[in-house]
Amino acid sequence: MKIPYLTLKQRALVQFILKYSDIHGNAPTQREIAEQLGLSSLGTVQSHIKALCRKGILHKEWNKNRSLRLAYPFPLESGGTVELRMAGRVAAGKPIEAVLDYETVKVPEEMLSRGENFALRVRGDSMIGDGICDGDVIIVRRSSNAENGQTVVALIDEREATVKRFRRNGDGTVTLSPTNPAYQEIVCEESRIAIQGIVVGLLRKYK
Repeated sequence: MKIPYLTLKQRALVQFILKYSDIHGNAPTQREIAEQLGLSSLGTVQSHIKALCRKGILHKEWNKNRSLRLAYPFPLESGGTVELRMAGRVAAGKPIEAVLDYETVKVPEEMLSRGENFALRVRGDSMIGDGICDGDVIIVRRSSNAENGQTVVALIDEREATVKRFRRNGDGTVTLSPTNPAYQEIVCEESRIAIQGIVVGLLRKYK
């Protein structure tokens, strides 16, 4: 039987049900699914479940708790790839405006982090000290918060996106640092910065 196309979230949901059921002998609750997938709304979980039922992947007895089950054997081997949305491009040099181009890129499953992930193509060489080069694709876990030392995608003044090392300075300002000594740090008020996500992976095509 041909397996229907699944989004990243749908695939992660099915994988979690498989693993949870194997360990516990029954299906997870919707709240447990939400916690695992980093979803704040049970309504979003219900929408994914309904979509998977329509595709014939899941079966659910609607008035019973922990009644989710796979409608037929569904192999989800580890080490596969998933298609990830390419959300645009981001500067590793002087900040440039984020551009949405709606491409997709195939990403190894093990590279993805818990929660929502997206991809960005890098322009510039200010992060070559971290091995991030011009033209690389970075995998980003969506997050509005970051810890000191993490490599982030940050939006400056709601219009310019850049990838840099993040640091709070304790005086209401933040520093966005390059790892190429040819570039200067960006220091500005924290209120001007909106963290878009944390860099968790890197893809590169060798010519």
